[in-house]
Amino acid sequence: MQFKDMKVIDTALVATRPRQRCLSIFALPALLVLSACGGGGGSGDSPFDPDSSASCEVDYQNQWVYDNMRDYYLFYDQVPVVNPQSYDSTQDLLSSIRFEERDPFSHLADATASDLLFQEGREFGLGYRWGYDEDDNARILQVVEASPFGLAGIERGDIIVSVNGLDWQSDELSELFQEDVVGTPETPTQSNWRIVKRESGAQVDIPISTAEYAINSVEAVAEFTNPDSGSKTGYFVFNRFLNTSEQELRDTFQQFGQSGVSDLIVDLRYNSGGRVFIAEVLASLIAGNARAGGLLYRYEYNDKYQNENYDLLLEENDESLDLSRVIFITRSSTASSSEIVTLGLSPHMEVVTVGSTTSGKPYIQRGRVRCGEQLNAIEAEGFNAAGVSVFGGMPASCQVADDRLHDFGLNDDGEFEGMLKAGIDYLAEGSCATTIAAKSAGIVDQADETELQGFELFAGSLR
Repeated sequence: MQFKDMKVIDTALVATRPRQRCLSIFALPALLVLSACGGGGGSGDSPFDPDSSASCEVDYQNQWVYDNMRDYYLFYDQVPVVNPQSYDSTQDLLSSIRFEERDPFSHLADATASDLLFQEGREFGLGYRWGYDEDDNARILQVVEASPFGLAGIERGDIIVSVNGLDWQSDELSELFQEDVVGTPETPTQSNWRIVKRESGAQVDIPISTAEYAINSVEAVAEFTNPDSGSKTGYFVFNRFLNTSEQELRDTFQQFGQSGVSDLIVDLRYNSGGRVFIAEVLASLIAGNARAGGLLYRYEYNDKYQNENYDLLLEENDESLDLSRVIFITRSSTASSSEIVTLGLSPHMEVVTVGSTTSGKPYIQRGRVRCGEQLNAIEAEGFNAAGVSVFGGMPASCQVADDRLHDFGLNDDGEFEGMLKAGIDYLAEGSCATTIAAKSAGIVDQADETELQGFELFAGSLR
């Protein structure tokens, strides 16, 4: 079929994995949240000659977005008739015409940054994720190892006090943050951060410059031995589904196989999605070769493109663990490709989720690019082998708070991070024996902060 100005994002993947349809699921960029505008209405007829592919003026960009949304968009029949030239920007237009009842996810992104992230596993920024604890402290939740924050020694659980002398919660900092603190790849910036360290409580001032850096999508890999049975449990945090994630996952599962791991806890609490084929890889590594060929997910397009419907299948892998059950750590930010794995495996094996209900994003997107803008409109909905969609989210088997006061895994004080401890307790007891109170661990769940993040927060699945 022909899509207008279509660009399939994972072109490199087509060459290396010819059987796969390259698809990614990613999350909505925090800094590109679409806002509704006034305007619109009137006729959908274009007042100009739309056949001007060389023009990048807003009228032509708007027409391009509108034409795509009325074509392959999953909810094309819910797109209102408007005059696209009456909107000031493509973002204003898209937020006005997408079907909000089922789709808060379709968005526009910078095409260059998207390619850098999903194809090369790199990004520009500071490399941290933050959120409030229950005492309203701005806690660092996650740090990318090779990022400016990682190289500066900032850790999960540290508290942000101020930047360049401005209080973290001040309106002035919010207004200046993107330009003065983040900058651009062409004009990076340096800022002075005041941080309170998690362990010592010491307040330190650290100068940090923005930069481009490589992303490690697997971290905190560990193995724990049950002192009673001698069985081994593998654990790792998986952050994003990128082209570069495949080898990281294979290396991790190979290590677990060589160590004789018989139980697995996969931490997806902050993983809001990415490449669909990486979800297929991860699910297959968990499910094992005995389940190869089983249906993981089926994607269904709108009634104009039913011939594009396709299946994701579990595959054989040398590194597969052949597990009978798996525990996932989840939150509301667990989305898209993460949900392919959690919901997709549930008809095939025992799946236990520890934390809180997932995001509920069952869709895929395939980026189309024009004049540097990438349109990521949802175009198909996924269902597992039992015919279930994850829309509305996958509830947690055990409700557990995000323990924002401890690092991932086993801490230096000999204590497990709270959500991991709940998973280990489930393996030992076979039930939700313990939960972590919101007062002691932070917050059971809340929406992620979208402003002042050290990298863009994507939520989605990309084909």
